[in-house]
Amino acid sequence: MFMRMLLFQRRQPIAFAVMLAAVCCTLFVILLPMLLITRPDSAGNLASLLRFYFPGYLVAWGSLTLLVVTLSKRMVMPTVKQNVILIFAVAVILRLFTVFAASPQLSDDIWRYIHDGQTLASGDNPYRVAPAELAVQNQVTQQINHPDLVTIYQPTSQWVFAALAMSQFDQLGDVTFRLGFVLFDLAVIALIIMELVRLKRSVWWSLCYAWHPLVISEVAATGHQDVIGIAMLLACICFVMRRGRRLDMFFAGVCFVMSVAVKPIVFPLILPLVWELFRTPVACSPDRKVMCSKAALVHATFGAVLAGGALYLPFVNMPGGITRLMETGSAFVEGWQFNSLIHGITMQITPDARQARWIAGGFLMYILITTMRKRCTLIETSCIYLFASLLCSSTVYPWYLLWALAFFPLCSSMGLWVLSLTIVVSYEVLGHQSAWQVPIWVWVVTWVPVLIAVAWDLQLIKRPVD
Repeated sequence: MFMRMLLFQRRQPIAFAVMLAAVCCTLFVILLPMLLITRPDSAGNLASLLRFYFPGYLVAWGSLTLLVVTLSKRMVMPTVKQNVILIFAVAVILRLFTVFAASPQLSDDIWRYIHDGQTLASGDNPYRVAPAELAVQNQVTQQINHPDLVTIYQPTSQWVFAALAMSQFDQLGDVTFRLGFVLFDLAVIALIIMELVRLKRSVWWSLCYAWHPLVISEVAATGHQDVIGIAMLLACICFVMRRGRRLDMFFAGVCFVMSVAVKPIVFPLILPLVWELFRTPVACSPDRKVMCSKAALVHATFGAVLAGGALYLPFVNMPGGITRLMETGSAFVEGWQFNSLIHGITMQITPDARQARWIAGGFLMYILITTMRKRCTLIETSCIYLFASLLCSSTVYPWYLLWALAFFPLCSSMGLWVLSLTIVVSYEVLGHQSAWQVPIWVWVVTWVPVLIAVAWDLQLIKRPVD
């Protein structure tokens, strides 16, 4: 039996790697429901992580790494319909099993989503009253973190939360919400495959996102809403790359604003998006099947303005407006710090937190401008920027990596891939939740391998092509 497997691996290396990844990722999903994280009492949390989460995660990530190595050494094969079906089938099975078998363990953010959605669905403004200020508390509000602050989540997320709250079928709503996020996650996979086909890359690269243990645990198990913005950003890029009809650019603007209205850090990507329209000028064809740069920008701007008004104006006109949203955002930027790299190092050099933020933000913009000057593609620029935003951020939670990881199948980076392994080590903090800071050894294990991998990436870029 073992000799047959070795022979099969030699003859069909990609098929063997895909089979192994499917088995290992399934093993990780089976272990997820066994994880038990308690709050606020953290006794046994670290033991549970070491027994169930970390080993399964490492095995799944390792199998996908074998697939990455195998794909990087093979010629691109034509897209096969059966391969796409297999990718989606396994992705759907892994996610559905996780949604119904596991419960939110690694984060309690989903309870804020449910509360916000129920509040907006009832006709009230989620930015008006903080959960702690409510006269009546329920099982959802009692599990919300930072209950003294109003929500920090932007309008796109709020409208999705409200839609999910109105279709809620389980008692607490976490299953409904996680299923909703899984739908956005599957849309992300579909968009990745579409771009892989356009770029003439193997569709098997999509497994690096579709079956990745971080994606499954953060979306299907824990229920993080970032996939809403990721799907919108990828859709925007797809529309910009097509750029054949007025509606393409109109929806590109709509999707971009919707993505920004999930996570505002996306906004600087407007620079490479506009640059993409003008660096390869196209003359408008008589049949208007190809849009010129100026016309494309006008339609995209119109879509963005219309979407921005539709998303934000209803909240502005509600009692309470969005003033307290700005206050919560300011509190987050100025007071929260977790597992940061460049910002954390800067804080050790200068005690001024504002100066540290300016230095980290300036370095991030320098990376973005430099990437554009190097004439990287729109996808490469987006991937580098989203990855660099993690390196420069003052707060780096594992699910923040999903934004950059969605671009990995389209723009491979060793530094990004290594971080998709080491970033989960920061969950060690669940073993001592009273002090929400990672010890120095966790910081070293998380970031030193990433810096080495980034140096390797830079070396490959500088290496001359024969």
